[in-house]
Amino acid sequence: MSGGGDELEGCLDNLVSPLRVLLHASEPSRVCDAIINEIESFNKKRLLASYVDSLAVRVNMPSTDLWRCFNSLVRLRDYVSKNKDAESNLKDMLSRDSFNDEFVKAVINFINTDQYCKRITANALSKYSPFRSLQCRLQITIGRMTLLRAPDVMLQFWLRVGTGDGGGNWTTDNAVETSTSMEDEKIFLMDCGMLTRLIEEIEKIISVACKLERLNLK
Repeated sequence: MSGGGDELEGCLDNLVSPLRVLLHASEPSRVCDAIINEIESFNKKRLLASYVDSLAVRVNMPSTDLWRCFNSLVRLRDYVSKNKDAESNLKDMLSRDSFNDEFVKAVINFINTDQYCKRITANALSKYSPFRSLQCRLQITIGRMTLLRAPDVMLQFWLRVGTGDGGGNWTTDNAVETSTSMEDEKIFLMDCGMLTRLIEEIEKIISVACKLERLNLK
């Protein structure tokens, strides 16, 4: 296989990897259909968290695994749309992984739909310092102006809740290890309006936290 083929195969393997957990579900294709339906009918006025947690209970799977499946499918559709030769490789890979024809068909149909999620990664330094005495670290790494200029863009990001005892640099792309378990990880999709409301709430929380911090220092 050529170098380009090896690279394509490697990329697909990384993207498909989270979906393999569905092989342990009693009906992998049914779970996959449920995830795809939610992605395609996503309502900008709400978050996905409650739906995914509810689905996780129904199919008896960790919600973290389902979050990764959501992300995997969105990234697969984005990747295959830019690499047309990848579709046949994807079919072969899913078949080799023992996914049935119904599952493979659902994934391929989803990938070939016109609707797609635009992906943007934007990092910005936070003007807020960590509140270590409150066992909380917060950094806003959202390029809000990007969303204001492109209101049709949906922002996808991870929120991980933990003590943050592992250290690290929150102002760079460097990974920060924390004591949080993977079960505390959530993925959200937001538009500009929802993000604006969230920022307003975060600013209120930070204001209260600053007051508490000053009281504790007295």
